[in-house]
This record gives sequence, C-alpha cells and structure tokens, in this order.
Amino acid sequence: MIPSDKYKILSGSLKTFTRKGDSGKNVTYNYCQKCPTVLYVQAEAIDGINIVKMGTLDDEAYDNLGKPDVEIYTRNRPDWCTAWSGAQQKEGGS
Repeated sequence: MIPSDKYKILSGSLKTFTRKGDSGKNVTYNYCQKCPTVLYVQAEAIDGINIVKMGTLDDEAYDNLGKPDVEIYTRNRPDWCTAWSGAQQKEGGS
C-alpha cells in the first residue's frame, strides 16, 4: 500500500472498473488501457491509498520500498504460497 500522492504512472493511460468490496464500499481497479494488467486498486474504505500490484513497479531498488507488514485476503492464497515472514496475516480485507 502506497499513499496516492507518492505513486506516479510513468507512461500510458488507465482504464478503471469499480465494484462493491467486502465492506460495501466501492473498490476501483486501475488497469492499463492497452492490456488487462491491473496496476493498482483504490478502496473507499482506505481513502488516499493505492494498493499496488508489486510486479508492476518500475523501480530497480526494490529494497528501498520496505518489507510488507500486512498480507490481506490470505484466505485466497494458493496452498503453495507461504506467508510473508513478519507480516500480519488477515483472511479478509479489514
């Protein structure tokens, strides 16, 4: 999760899709206009934050981003994927 004002799209244009989240509030998916890759998600329940898909970041210094401190929706995690050491685990989004 990155504050919205600290996140920058370097090129291209976005499309969005909005649905109701588990909280009943809107969740907006921001994806590449040319392909279906979701770059980040914005949830009304946590205003001002972009939930970024890490594989989409253009930063070779990943160590500068810090370690995850929470994992959400772990109930959806595949069996082969283990928990991130030291991160709080939440089955849902709240």
